[in-house]
Amino acid sequence: MSKATPSLNRFLINLIKPYKGLFSVMENVMMGVSLMAIGVAIFLIGARDDGIDKNNDTTSLFGCLVCWFGRNSYELYLLHIIVLALMKEMVSPDVLGNYTKLLWMALFLSASALVAGFISILYSQPINKKLRVFLSGYRQRKTFSPALSGETSSIV
Repeated sequence: MSKATPSLNRFLINLIKPYKGLFSVMENVMMGVSLMAIGVAIFLIGARDDGIDKNNDTTSLFGCLVCWFGRNSYELYLLHIIVLALMKEMVSPDVLGNYTKLLWMALFLSASALVAGFISILYSQPINKKLRVFLSGYRQRKTFSPALSGETSSIV
């Protein structure tokens, strides 16, 4: 981390402190989302590191999990709501107790990751591979029109 980061964090925290109790996240949805976005921005500024390459730890279990979720984040983003809807149809949230809700949350996260992994392996990766092969064939053969590639035609 750079040496200016702690002082910047202190400055930003002191800037926000007077407004801490002014808005509740659930009272005003727009303000709540805005405050969460500001919080994420502060976190990202504080977590900034110039040596990003040295943090790619794929040897530990945690590093592998982070990389896997990074690779499959789009599938997870698209499909988690379907898993959630199916789980809500099976069991109403009102029926669940406090401890059961934690287990249900763990099941939701696991099921979402499993569905995203299957879709990634069985659909996204094969389609992506075929598209790259198909499009790289155009690049190698230069079958794009001359107007698009910047070449001039010498038709006589």
